Amino acid sequence: MPRNYVRKSSRQSWDPASMLKVIEAVNNGEMGWLKASKTYHIPQATLRRHALQKNKTLKKGEKRLGRFKTTFPVEVERQLVEHLKLLESRFFGLTRQDVLELAYNLAVKNGFEHQFNIQKKAAGKDWLRGFRKRNRDITLRKPEATSAARAQAFNKPQVAQFFKVFDQIMQKENIDPMKIYNADESALSTVQRPQKIFATAGRKQEGAITSAERGSHVTIVCCMCTAGNFIPPALIFPRKNMKKELADHAPAGTLCIAQESGWMTGPVFLQWLQHFQKYVNKTSPTEKVLLIVDGHASHKYLDALVYAKENGIVLLCLPPHCTHRMQPLDVAFFGPLKTYYDQAITRWLKAHPRRVVTQFQIGGLLNEAYGKAATVQNATHGFAKTDIYPINPDVFPDYMFQASETTNIVVDGSVQQATNGLTDNNAQPGPSSENASAIDPPVQKAANVLTDDNGQPGPSSKNTSVIKLPLIIPTATQENLQNSTRGVSILVTPADLSPVPIGSFVSGQGKRKPRKRQGTSVLNSTPNLEEAKEKNKPKLIIREKRKRVVSRKVLAEPDESDTEKEAFSADEDEDDCACIYCTEVYKFSKQGELWLRCCSCQKWAHADCAGVDKKTKSFVCELCTD
Repeated sequence: MPRNYVRKSSRQSWDPASMLKVIEAVNNGEMGWLKASKTYHIPQATLRRHALQKNKTLKKGEKRLGRFKTTFPVEVERQLVEHLKLLESRFFGLTRQDVLELAYNLAVKNGFEHQFNIQKKAAGKDWLRGFRKRNRDITLRKPEATSAARAQAFNKPQVAQFFKVFDQIMQKENIDPMKIYNADESALSTVQRPQKIFATAGRKQEGAITSAERGSHVTIVCCMCTAGNFIPPALIFPRKNMKKELADHAPAGTLCIAQESGWMTGPVFLQWLQHFQKYVNKTSPTEKVLLIVDGHASHKYLDALVYAKENGIVLLCLPPHCTHRMQPLDVAFFGPLKTYYDQAITRWLKAHPRRVVTQFQIGGLLNEAYGKAATVQNATHGFAKTDIYPINPDVFPDYMFQASETTNIVVDGSVQQATNGLTDNNAQPGPSSENASAIDPPVQKAANVLTDDNGQPGPSSKNTSVIKLPLIIPTATQENLQNSTRGVSILVTPADLSPVPIGSFVSGQGKRKPRKRQGTSVLNSTPNLEEAKEKNKPKLIIREKRKRVVSRKVLAEPDESDTEKEAFSADEDEDDCACIYCTEVYKFSKQGELWLRCCSCQKWAHADCAGVDKKTKSFVCELCTD
């Protein structure tokens, strides 16, 4: 059990700052010992001892009651605090138990007197409580789970490249700053996340009613602009056929789409773009708007890119794995929306006992939550916090980029980091070596750390676009490790016992060709459109073949002149049979389609076209039955 120590003595109730002032006044001859003691309510013996520096373990002005003293000097504790902050900024923060074990090892390695648990090899809870009281600039918090890809991708070169392309597009296309839009998808579930409730004290577990254990998800597509306006949302239901009842009580103008998986696909994105074009306020057909999206595959659908190009919609892609910091909807809108949505489900369940939320109630629940979240303040705050409008490339503090330093690769004494998809429209490296100082000023500014023996810059200016300098980690040196307070030489630092993770080069890696990543670029620019058409050429050929196969369906008896053509067609499809109902060739069938063979005529047909159960073992087609 932790101790609840209560101070019972009034000794040493004087202020250390007042002690220093009194000592200075006495040394200057302004007052004597007795007058100073009565004026500032400090015992005369204590005042003389501090003034004459007769304390063996305390500095002038410090106070300590009894035999209790801190295990580590003030300088060592501050070094430990700074090391904890550094690890936390790298997303490798230490837990409570890690700090206790680190404190024990730090005391043992440096020979400090301690009262830690030798069996557990860890400091005690009392030490941790005092350590936190003495250092109020650190606290114990629950971290947010962040993927390694996001930690690596969000770095200064990525952010600088995005704002460079963004500024070029705004000037080149002469886009009105009030016509910048951001679109993104998220999921709405029929099962809400319970909020905190008041409950009986002492109970170990509380419950809250939900619709189901897991529920189903519906994709919502939202879009807002810098002026504070919102495009009516779109709902993608995981169903094959759409029902009008699903759109009941939904926000006005909501686009409801049925898609088997319930996800955003290329054709669905094209349909949403048409919905977006309908509600965008344009004064002229030639006026262009900027639509910021992420790098999802559906946003690179060829027909959607062509439609956006023809209608003056410029699609700007965010850097990969940076949407949690740079997407306005993720930063300022989806959080409040889902909070209000969960509250609406809770109220609905209370008003409709013994009923559960299904897809038919999502429209009404969304209408209640969307009206509260879709405000002008949330929209403008989202664009301002991500620095898109008003534009400010330097708004992100340095500690946000420190997590990417962990993935630096040390090669031949220099620190390098991949460009993470910094490519232009021609799939070439975006920032050139000559423009490195303009693209990444912080990296260029920090280049003075790498210097030679003569104090000259180490790396040349040509490499500043790829060099990422690691943070300065406290190291043990003879000059800064002498503790004048206790006369103890610190041999081991917290950084030595718990080093900061840094990427290292491993031989054998990098032999496989890396996957090409889409960096910050305009998706529907001319080079990207040409590249998308090249990728879609095989698909277009297959579509044309399917059209020809369907058109070959014979509606009348052939004459003798067509005998040779029929023989050629039969030879062509001899090893690739067609369905007797829809005439679709087997090689063009979709994945997962089941084929059945007639037991009488030995011809093939789709199970869906025949209208029979897929588990049928003996199938006879309608032609043989007649």
